[in-house]
Amino acid sequence: MSSDNESEGSGTQGFLHTPGERAAFLKDLKEAYYTGAVRVRFRDRDVTYRSREEMKAIIDELEGEVSPRIRRNVILTTFARGY
Repeated sequence: MSSDNESEGSGTQGFLHTPGERAAFLKDLKEAYYTGAVRVRFRDRDVTYRSREEMKAIIDELEGEVSPRIRRNVILTTFARGY
C-alpha cells in the first residue's frame, strides 16, 4: 500500500483541516488535472489518483466546500394601473 506520507485515491479530506488548506489544495489539484498529471504533492503528502474522473469528482467536491453557492430569495414586485 502506501507509506504515511502517501495516499491513494480519494480520502484527501483527512489532511485538509481549514478552508485555506482546502483552497490551496484545490488550486494544486486543478493545476495537475489540467496538465494531465494524476499525482499531486501538497505539503508533506503525495496523493496519486486512479483516474482523471476521480480527480474531477474531488475538484467538484472541493469547489462546493470552498465556494458554496449562496441561495438568495428574490421578490419581484409589479404594479398595474388597473385599467
